[in-house]
Amino acid sequence: MVNTQDAQEPAVGSTVRLLPVARGAERTGQLAEWSAGPAGIVVTARIDVSAQDAAALAGERVWARLQVGEGVRVLEAVAAPGVVRTELELTGVLSLAAETRRAEPRVPTQRRAQLRARAAVAAATTDALAAHTVDLSRSGARLGLGAGQVLPDDSTLQVTLEVDGEDAVSVTARVVRTDPATQEVAVRFVDLVEADAQRIDRVVLAELSEQAGQAAERG
Repeated sequence: MVNTQDAQEPAVGSTVRLLPVARGAERTGQLAEWSAGPAGIVVTARIDVSAQDAAALAGERVWARLQVGEGVRVLEAVAAPGVVRTELELTGVLSLAAETRRAEPRVPTQRRAQLRARAAVAAATTDALAAHTVDLSRSGARLGLGAGQVLPDDSTLQVTLEVDGEDAVSVTARVVRTDPATQEVAVRFVDLVEADAQRIDRVVLAELSEQAGQAAERG
């Protein structure tokens, strides 16, 4: 993740994904106009969307993920109605994060997790390793194991993640790398359905928003 003030600017015509902060499904549009001040503060961000999506999002606070090359830039803003009914303008913008090599934002966060080898799931056994997230995105996670725990001898795991209190998401994940020194394992999600992906998105984006707000208070 890089400083949002130094982040590359998104190109006009690139994809913008808009997720309402309070509730509702993600909507997709295209960036029609972008301008920013010298400190990286957004002056204008105008998004082309369908008339139906413009009506649904008008006046809503949204998280906006803008495609930037191979990476992503994340903003929080109010989606105000545009001049025409298929446009939204982002106002009251807060820059949350910028990734240069990742298509999805990630955030450091500790949430409870459980790991099972896929072979154990298929055999209907109940043994599982308790773990916790170190960082999280909708595409994968870095997970910490307890002292002395050994990862199942399987490159494919069933991962259950806490997303909101007792609410959890269960997803198949492939092991990308392990670090015995830190007792951590990096995994990539491979069968995450869109509804669960958006539940993880809300965790990630809410954490980024909280961290950005705390940073702003510290000045």
